[in-house]
This record gives sequence, C-alpha cells and structure tokens, in this order.
Amino acid sequence: MIRDLFAFRFGIAESDPIEVVRGKLEEGIARYIPGEGESTAHYLGAWLGYDSGHSPQVAALRGAAEQLHNRASLYLGQFFSALTDVSPAVILLEDLHWADSGSLNALVDLGRRRPGLPLFLLCLARPALLSRRPGWGSDLLETHYEQVALVPLPDTEARALVIEILQKVAQVPPILIELLVSRAEGNPYFVEELVQMLIDQGVICISEERWRVVLEKLAELQVPATLTAV
Repeated sequence: MIRDLFAFRFGIAESDPIEVVRGKLEEGIARYIPGEGESTAHYLGAWLGYDSGHSPQVAALRGAAEQLHNRASLYLGQFFSALTDVSPAVILLEDLHWADSGSLNALVDLGRRRPGLPLFLLCLARPALLSRRPGWGSDLLETHYEQVALVPLPDTEARALVIEILQKVAQVPPILIELLVSRAEGNPYFVEELVQMLIDQGVICISEERWRVVLEKLAELQVPATLTAV
C-alpha cells in the first residue's frame, strides 16, 4: 500500500524499467529533501520492493531486513516531515482491509515518530480490518483519532435516494421504490447497481429528457437478491 502511495505521487508505472523507477524516486524525493534525496530514495526504494542492488548503502544491509525497515521508517518520517513543511497534506487510503501488515505498521510508526505533523489520514475500510487488527487507528494517532461508522441507510433515506436517482421519471411507481429499498437493505451502492441493471434489462427506458418505467417487464424480471449476483 505504501508502495502504491509513492507510485501515485511520483508517476511510477508498473511497466517502468528499474532505471526509470530509480530516477523518479530520486527526483521526487529530492524535491523535498535536497541533498539527501538519493540515499533516501535508495533505502525507501529497497524497502518498497524496488531493486536497489546498485546502491552501496543498501547493499550493506542485504539480509538485514529489520535494519532496512528501521532505516526506511526513519526516512519515511523525514519525507513526510519535509512534505508538510511546504503545506499540510492529506493521504487517502481506500480498502485498508486489504493492506499488507507492513504498510499498516508503517503508518503506526509514522504516527508515533512524527505525532505533530500537519498530516490528515483518511482511511476507508470494512469492519474486517478491526477484526484482523483490533484497535488499529486509535494506536496510530492516539487522541487525534476518530472512527466514523457508516451504517445502512434507513428506509426513508433509501426511498429518497431512489427518487433522486430516478428524478427523470415523471412518477416513480411505488412498487419499484419498495423493490429497490427492500433488496438494497440500506446499501446505496446496491441501489445504484440495481437501477443500472433495470436500465440494462429495459425495465427503465432512458432518454435525454425523460425516463420511463415498463412495469410489464418488471413483473417478468427475476431481481437478484445480493449485490454479488447483480
């Protein structure tokens, strides 16, 4: 996950030759840490899984994974410290429940090493993350941590969402509203996917000005009961 973060920041593509990757890392980090960008890039690059065998500093730590991790964690903190000297920064991390343990630990280390950074971490995850790592996040930023639980939409709000999505329908049939609300079970993404399925199946006929619902087709359609099935 941290590797993807740097790849996005510095425009590193999976297809880039290793020489290009090194150049992008060195150039990108040097913008924030002048004079130390090369050595910092070598350690971070090796830690992120890029080949840095050409670097004598990294070669000296070959086989010493813990030392490399500690050195890279130090440089990671220095990089974000330099980055936030320019302006406050925001890191958006989606699907954190899929993150590798090394990346989750690195974020905790960053929070502990540099607790005063003007850095806002917005992390989106399914509950599985807390089943796997109970308390993760609260131990990251201690008092500067807030967990927001996204609960299913109540039926009244789900109905309002359906009407909003189908606003080009002159009068949305109540049977269609109730069908979408009951199947989606408060999941707004499920509502959107069900509507798209009904469009694909010709139940909802769309045009630039007005949409139309063909109830005869709706009666014949077997609507999947799960998001996966849709």
